[in-house]
Amino acid sequence: MDLKRLIHCSKKAVCVSRIRWTGSSAGFWNKNDESEERKMTIEKIENMCGGEGCVVIKHILGKEELNGKCGLYAEVTIGKGCSLGYHEHHGESETYYILSGKGDYNDNGAIRPVTAGDVTFTPSGRGHGLVNTGDDDLIFMALIILD
Repeated sequence: MDLKRLIHCSKKAVCVSRIRWTGSSAGFWNKNDESEERKMTIEKIENMCGGEGCVVIKHILGKEELNGKCGLYAEVTIGKGCSLGYHEHHGESETYYILSGKGDYNDNGAIRPVTAGDVTFTPSGRGHGLVNTGDDDLIFMALIILD
């Protein structure tokens, strides 16, 4: 996701780390292979979309790999007591796949509990938010597909 997209709904967006990964021209990246270098961006965002606390976004694919078809493919971590504030999507849809933890998902105004294995979908013109209600980090994959 382009950093400018995040700034509209967060007070602070900071790139905290770039991790060297390696890969092949076929598109498989192995973090232990030194034949080719790839960088993964990790962002720590305070009060994302008006939420509480910190959200960490580990960008699995960068802008080049997304090729203008997707806005984001990332692992997202919401810490204990933190949240990703309610926001709407326009011209894109977003899907979450919950990997671990538990939370309350705001599905366009309807609150639904989520745990590992759950999938959410927010189409263009609708909104969502997510609160970590557990004692551990809430971790999920996020995919934004552009219309």
